Amino acid sequence: MIPWVQEQGIIPNEDIEMLSRIRRILKNLPDLDLSNDSSGQKILLSCHILARALANHFRLEYRDGHYCRRYEHAWLVTPQSHIIDFYPIATVGGPIMIAHDFVNSTRLYQPCHARQLTPKFSDPSFRRAVKILIRTIQTIDSPPA
Repeated sequence: MIPWVQEQGIIPNEDIEMLSRIRRILKNLPDLDLSNDSSGQKILLSCHILARALANHFRLEYRDGHYCRRYEHAWLVTPQSHIIDFYPIATVGGPIMIAHDFVNSTRLYQPCHARQLTPKFSDPSFRRAVKILIRTIQTIDSPPA
């Protein structure tokens, strides 16, 4: 079945292909040891780490902010401003893509500056975890030889 937003050309085929690649990456992503943060706590894979790594791999923009005005979250934004929520909150499944033109996305996805959420994003251990994930994604989604 071809989704209506794709059939109508609202979400282009290249975005759908990118969503498929992200889905494949997430399906094949192993449990990673991201080490510990500066306070000695184990770093858990978060949407914020994943957003930065996927944005780096696909050359997309990411946003930190809130979902439904309540939950800290991060997501990707395509060149046409569609949202890729690769780690949907309170949802089994994903990633999902939301057409920018048909959803008042500011009601669901409210961007804000990362510093408004937490200082941990500037911690060297956070940046190290992102680099580990970038390398892992590159091995999963490497071009065919």
